[in-house]
Amino acid sequence: MLTMNKSLITYASLLILCTAQVSGHAIPNPALGVKGTPKRGDVQRPNAAKPCGNVNIGATLDTSTAIAAAADGSVTLQVQNFNAGGDGSTFVTAQVDQTGAGTKFVNANVKTNGNKAPSKVESDKVVFTLPAGTKCSGGKNKNLCLVSIKTTAGFGACTVVSQKAAAAAAKPAAKPVAKPAAKPAAKPAAKPAAKPAAKPAAKPAAKPAAKPANLAATTPSVASLAAKQNSKKTVFEACTSDSQCQQGCCGFSTGKCAGPAVAQTNGSGGCGRGSKAPNCDVSTLLGFTANCVSGFKNNDLKTPAIQQATAFSAQLNKLPFTPAKVSAPAPAAAKPKPAPAKKPAAAAPAKKLSVAQLAAKQNSKKTVFEACSADSQCQQGCCGFSSGKCAGPAVAQTNGSGGCGRGSKAPNCDVSVLLGFTNCAAGVKNNNLKTAVIQQAAAFSAQLNGIKFTPARRELEDLVERTQLLKEGKFAPRLLKERLDEEELDEDLEEEEEVEDEDEE
Repeated sequence: MLTMNKSLITYASLLILCTAQVSGHAIPNPALGVKGTPKRGDVQRPNAAKPCGNVNIGATLDTSTAIAAAADGSVTLQVQNFNAGGDGSTFVTAQVDQTGAGTKFVNANVKTNGNKAPSKVESDKVVFTLPAGTKCSGGKNKNLCLVSIKTTAGFGACTVVSQKAAAAAAKPAAKPVAKPAAKPAAKPAAKPAAKPAAKPAAKPAAKPAAKPANLAATTPSVASLAAKQNSKKTVFEACTSDSQCQQGCCGFSTGKCAGPAVAQTNGSGGCGRGSKAPNCDVSTLLGFTANCVSGFKNNDLKTPAIQQATAFSAQLNKLPFTPAKVSAPAPAAAKPKPAPAKKPAAAAPAKKLSVAQLAAKQNSKKTVFEACSADSQCQQGCCGFSSGKCAGPAVAQTNGSGGCGRGSKAPNCDVSVLLGFTNCAAGVKNNNLKTAVIQQAAAFSAQLNGIKFTPARRELEDLVERTQLLKEGKFAPRLLKERLDEEELDEDLEEEEEVEDEDEE
């Protein structure tokens, strides 16, 4: 929970934290010096003197995620904004420095551009072409270019582009080392001595060397897999198959890209548009199996397309994911099956629910300024009581929205209180702050605005214990109803089943 020092931090500065979504800014993804998905705080203001803002180019060029340029010189990336309107413009210009030093930039031709005045927070695809004759020569491998991306609002950052040509040129260097060593050794020796020496030395040396190479080639990093999805469609864009979407999920019923776990419960009918049956592929790999849509049929989860999509979703939502290995050690991954024997520790799974996991459940909901009729429709769990529009939970208490809780008898200050802000609107009546929907909304708002938040655990652990006792017949339904009303019981049973399924995995 956020701790506040009122002598150092005023209410005004605290409100700014909860309104990060309504301040300017946009940034390319991936970005120089940023690990994983860029946040609002990573946004720079590129200019002639500092084309990459305040990022140290020399220290970050080789360690940043690079986008591979296509054979025709085209480069595809995403530009993520953090609010709507002109300040959140994703319409950019691109300048390329083939040396990677950040001192000799040349304008690039942007073929597909973003939105000058987006109506919401979004991630837009941008495609530009490297200037003719560009030969990326930066970095340790002499194959990196530096690209400065700047929006019409003056925001942006640099990104790194790699060329395959430089990597290919390095391969011949291995041949001169092998040939000179082999021939001189054979000629000085007599023919009888040469044959025995050649056979034993060649066979044992070749086989051990091959195995490590295969293992390395078939164990890609999450970042390298995720990068292959950058040019694909984002959530809400129309699609005809999972392979068209960044997160590998095209709604089976809706035909729109969606979050792989959200699609199982929000009416999308699961993933797998165009297939005979829906699937729960990516959601299963990320550990969310309890909410798979009815009738789902998963595909081979080790296929490259599904592994890449899972890596992208994991990186986007900050979830743990280990790519599958194609080599011999892979079968060992099947051993976790005996896990069901650990069922008695029913409360333990509650500790695995991180802020990122809770926040991920809000991704498909509405952003600030979108019309709403209830808090549950908004990512940050706040639908203006008077305005009927999604808003920042703390801002809604003072900006005329009348607090949160549209459609309720009285406004509430639920998420704002969980985040440590007590400037609640007059007449608020808070709900149970430990309910799943409020915890998820608080997690999303905390992650969005960089605010510390610790999800409630005790209630979930108590819930698992109570519901398990009910299933075992140790409590009569009448006694349980005295502790929970019917609506809470339905929600609790669903959450408990989800916890049990995660434990079985």
